Amino acid sequence: MACATCGDLVDSSQSNDDSTPTLPPAGLRKLRALGTCFDDTELLLCAECGALFSHAHDRDQETGITDDSVRRLEGPRAVTLLVYGLAWPSLEPKSEMLSALAARIGRVAPSTPLEDLELCRAELLGASARELLPELKKHVDTELGARALAAAGAFTFLQEEALRGCRPAIRALGRSGPAEVAPTLVQVLLNSSEGPARREAAQGLGRLGAGRNELYAVMTTVKDSFVTQPARDALARMGATELLLEGLKSPDWSIRWMSAEGLGSAGKSTPEIISALERAVLTPGGPPISRTTAFESLRRLGVARARLEVVVRPGIDHADEDVRRSSALCLERPT
Repeated sequence: MACATCGDLVDSSQSNDDSTPTLPPAGLRKLRALGTCFDDTELLLCAECGALFSHAHDRDQETGITDDSVRRLEGPRAVTLLVYGLAWPSLEPKSEMLSALAARIGRVAPSTPLEDLELCRAELLGASARELLPELKKHVDTELGARALAAAGAFTFLQEEALRGCRPAIRALGRSGPAEVAPTLVQVLLNSSEGPARREAAQGLGRLGAGRNELYAVMTTVKDSFVTQPARDALARMGATELLLEGLKSPDWSIRWMSAEGLGSAGKSTPEIISALERAVLTPGGPPISRTTAFESLRRLGVARARLEVVVRPGIDHADEDVRRSSALCLERPT
């Protein structure tokens, strides 16, 4: 909405060489400067009606050509440039720019893709985004909105939304949350009916090093690899080798396979782990993957090829056909 101060400003651009100076519209002098956005762009605000404008003034040193343009900023474009302006290195105050951003985020419908707004850039907003919380909360159901809330430290609100089943909130907690959010992630892991939500919770617990017993319970009881494999990876990340060794004893070949994979990923090479994996190479039951994975984990843990061949060769004459087949596959692997 235009006013007497900014009503005469319209989108314009001009380009001149050194012989003809550019003359920006006189109306720009009536606006209050909020700060710079990139080297050549200034953001200006009409104090009377709140309209936002950008003024870009760039001179090419080689050609002497000067480009000058004025743009009225509305909707997502205004929000994006304000966010960039907050990040642009300078010593100028940012409070007015933050206030202008807070006023505009609320006008953007929650369904607007926040990729266009770039509100998630924690390195731009950080704790200063706290004054934007009332508006950011409207965007918690989007990936970038949830990340902006995490940047502002709104973890209590994100936990409430995570328990409601909001996947972006679960992801934000898992990627950025403090240790105190672990119980919420455990609840999602155990109680959610959605595989993707449980997957995000498992990954977050792995980062936090929490919920190992719950992760192991999920890995050994849930019949959905989309959930069990992240649980396995989380256990490996936190070095829960005692639980993975327990899983290696399971009669269920899929649990043995995941446990062997996890032990290789965990990177701990102890006599107990090496012996357990060597036994797993010859354990009957299930397809070859449970045994060939144990073989590969031994290689990842630094067991020499000569030692691996000693372990595998008895399998060539094993009574179980699947063990014979997997042993042959192991011996065929390149060094």
